[in-house]
Amino acid sequence: MSESPGHVQGSLAAVYESLQTSVLQLFTDPTQLSPGQAVLVAASALFVGAVVWTCCGGQRRTKVKLRAEFTPGKVYYHAPPPVKAIPCLTPFGMKLETYLRMADIPYEPMYGRSMGPKGKIPWIEYNGEAMGDSGFIMEFLNREKGVDLNQTLSDADKAVGRAFTKMVEENTYWYEGYQLQYCKLHVGTHIHVG
Repeated sequence: MSESPGHVQGSLAAVYESLQTSVLQLFTDPTQLSPGQAVLVAASALFVGAVVWTCCGGQRRTKVKLRAEFTPGKVYYHAPPPVKAIPCLTPFGMKLETYLRMADIPYEPMYGRSMGPKGKIPWIEYNGEAMGDSGFIMEFLNREKGVDLNQTLSDADKAVGRAFTKMVEENTYWYEGYQLQYCKLHVGTHIHVG
């Protein structure tokens, strides 16, 4: 026996309204919640928490195979192989490798497609530990090696540099990826810049 779509929608609307009332009551006068309302709020909170954890949360750690022998203090840099004149196909890999060169930190490139502990590339091995996320890696190496590539900059210049970096990493990078996918799917061509 199946229910009509209108009946299901009405039931969902009633549950939503009850949940909305219960949450409002939770914040205004929680002592007035009935046991049924408390269960509804708790179950909803657990559901939302599980969705957030699955989609955005929980540092997804990937088990990576580390080398058995390593040179202490040496960075083993994992990234895709270079292509012609491009040292790394990923913007974050290019950023990290450029940083390693500018900071004069000894490193050994380990080209391949193996994903790091956060399920991304690039990543590094350092003193037997795996580390992902180019920004965290650079902060870590700055502390570990006593490096400050911005030491000659004024506070204003550092702020502009940080703003520009965040703009490129958080906005421009994703916009370019979107544009490439859009053109590939809808126009059937790739964008050629240059």
